[in-house]
Amino acid sequence: GTCVVTMSAARSVTATFTVTNTGSRTGTEIVPVYVHQPVSAVVVPPQRLAGFARTSLGAGESKVVRVSFRVSDLAVTPGDIDGTARPTVERGSYQVQVGSMTANVTVR
Repeated sequence: GTCVVTMSAARSVTATFTVTNTGSRTGTEIVPVYVHQPVSAVVVPPQRLAGFARTSLGAGESKVVRVSFRVSDLAVTPGDIDGTARPTVERGSYQVQVGSMTANVTVR
């Protein structure tokens, strides 16, 4: 599958992807969307939860799912461990990860 990521003028990021129930019974899937920042001036975790979607699927059914989050959700706090500095969003490349799918988005 593929994951397509877009950024709106309002600084919102949307990941669009397809979820498929490969089983023989109806089920509900909770799909987490993570963000990975390959290069950062601040120590950041390898991935951060940016959002998630919960979707119900019949046996063999596929659905297109969209998960949106604000660019401001990517803010990190530079400086000492006490976190007294102002949180800022670092410019550069980010990877949005949904399962084994990844897509890049650049924050300018």
